[in-house]
Amino acid sequence: MNRRHKQNKNLRIIDGRKERYNGLLIHREKLSLNYLEAIEATNIRSLNAYPRTLLVRVDLRLPDKLQKQRPYIMSRFITALQYRVN
Repeated sequence: MNRRHKQNKNLRIIDGRKERYNGLLIHREKLSLNYLEAIEATNIRSLNAYPRTLLVRVDLRLPDKLQKQRPYIMSRFITALQYRVN
């Protein structure tokens, strides 16, 4: 059952605890269905144009205390990731 976002009525919301997106478990409370569809469409276009594309999702779990102490931690992570990929 799709609901609308409280502040932006153009966005549809999906409840990941009760619903699936294209058969996939979401494991999140609420997500924008519009954004999920846009991400999926981008992935499909990329895979059609470049069949050897690899899609990777990284979820960083940082304690709030660490995030406040080191605001540059994301830039360091991205730099380290780029170094390892290249």
